[in-house]
Amino acid sequence: MNPTSTESITSTNGPESAALETAPASQQATIAVPVPNRPASGVHVSSVRGAYETFGVEGFYNNYGHEYTNPHTRPIIKCIESVMAWLAAEQAPGVVADTPEYVVEMPSPPLCIPPAPSQSSIAALPKLRVLDLACGSGEAALALSSWFQRSATARSTYSHLEVYATDPFTHEAFLKRFQHQPDRYAFEDIAQGCYPTRSFDVCICSFALHLLDEQKLFSTLYALARMSQWLIIVSPHKRPHIKDTFGWGPLMRELTIDRVHIRCYRSNEYDYAFD
Repeated sequence: MNPTSTESITSTNGPESAALETAPASQQATIAVPVPNRPASGVHVSSVRGAYETFGVEGFYNNYGHEYTNPHTRPIIKCIESVMAWLAAEQAPGVVADTPEYVVEMPSPPLCIPPAPSQSSIAALPKLRVLDLACGSGEAALALSSWFQRSATARSTYSHLEVYATDPFTHEAFLKRFQHQPDRYAFEDIAQGCYPTRSFDVCICSFALHLLDEQKLFSTLYALARMSQWLIIVSPHKRPHIKDTFGWGPLMRELTIDRVHIRCYRSNEYDYAFD
């Protein structure tokens, strides 16, 4: 395994559902990134910190989660695509990581397309199973779909993509963007084992874990470490601090784009019996 890699880039311009599946190779498409919206009260989502102070975190999402869109969507997608390319290459020795050119075109990403049957070698490749925890309006899912469909690294490493999204507050916004109903599990549900028979290759949590107190952070991350091999944290800063006791190994990959920080950890507690 390669040592920790840190990179900083300034660019120019977050009941169990069926999996969201994305085809590799032959059924490719491009991804749209909606412009951040404005709740009816006049609280602009680009100043979320101020809204948290006014309403509290839970109060804000209870009131505006149904129309929330993260104002940092573009750098979030770029960060996730870059780290996923690195992770795919880590999983397949000899495969070189690629980062496809960022594309913004299509009004709705096709997340329910099965693997392309024309690929004769696809049966030998594993699925990529991802939990999009605190999925928001789908920024991480957009990144995953965009990257998987356009990346030669992804198609060389995995047969197809399955995304399981969950958020107790923004599920309506996710449904509006993807025409797919996510789960409504919260961090407390994760800590209590809401996916008892489900395992994931990767868990992505975008712009959410830094809001937890340390006890809730520990219980959530330790439970995740049992069911997911990798953890990708996206945040507006370098918090939360991930301690050794939380079930995760040392930092494996770190990247910053336009003040969006992304970190990747490997589980020390993953239960391979799930597989």
